[in-house]
Amino acid sequence: MSGFKFFAPHPKIADVVDVIWDVDLAHPELARGVSFKVLPSAAPTLCVHYRAPTESDQRINPGNSRQRMTGVQTGTITIRPTGPVGALIIHLKPEAASALTGYGLNEFTDANIGLRDLFGPIAVSRLEDMLGEARDGSERARLIQRFLLSRIRRDTTDLMVRRAVQTLLHHPNCSVRDLASGLDIGERQLSRRFHTLIGTSIKRFARIVRLGKAVTARRRGANWAEITYACGYSDQAHLIHDFKLMTGHPPDALLRSTSAAKYGSLNAALAMSGFSNTFIV
Repeated sequence: MSGFKFFAPHPKIADVVDVIWDVDLAHPELARGVSFKVLPSAAPTLCVHYRAPTESDQRINPGNSRQRMTGVQTGTITIRPTGPVGALIIHLKPEAASALTGYGLNEFTDANIGLRDLFGPIAVSRLEDMLGEARDGSERARLIQRFLLSRIRRDTTDLMVRRAVQTLLHHPNCSVRDLASGLDIGERQLSRRFHTLIGTSIKRFARIVRLGKAVTARRRGANWAEITYACGYSDQAHLIHDFKLMTGHPPDALLRSTSAAKYGSLNAALAMSGFSNTFIV
């Protein structure tokens, strides 16, 4: 299957944007034959569709959507195309996503928030038209980055929370006490400011990050014993319990169900990208 490309962000927005995925499935039957299963993610996600909308079972504001932003996602969702797909999907850095909204992400957690509400209907409609007229994925990636760059407000980021997030992304087992102590701030104050900016608690955010690390490692060939140790689970039973609680499926059962040969090459590409929490099924 062709029509999928990944782009690293331009240095000017690399502090806000993590990775860009250009999805180009112009054939209606081909597009309607796939579904996207998305596991919990700590990365806020921005989606701009310039062809048919998709349907999702997101907990808040499910259904059809064309342009949307989602904050931290705490459960597994399924996204289904309604027709030919043309989309830019952008993973944002959780510590910096508020630079695009101008405020904290409480209302974005497990929700689809329309980009027209964030950036205005005229600007978003113009962007959609330009993406539809672009020659290829590289041009679309340039267009979306130019759009985002003009809307970034870096003065909205809480530097203390930013440091906390960056620590948790590398060390998700860090306790709230140790995190606060290392930042020389009270636990209660840090927890409040973290929830306001990121949209979820420190503990839940850390569990999602740890799950993401486990999924990425498994999709890249690590065995469960290695993953259990590297990700800081007490044992494999702990890993399986967390996985089932957060995704609704045991890990091996879920990963086997998403490794069908039909989409094997695409899922392998996703495993190596910043979208290792996403499967084509």
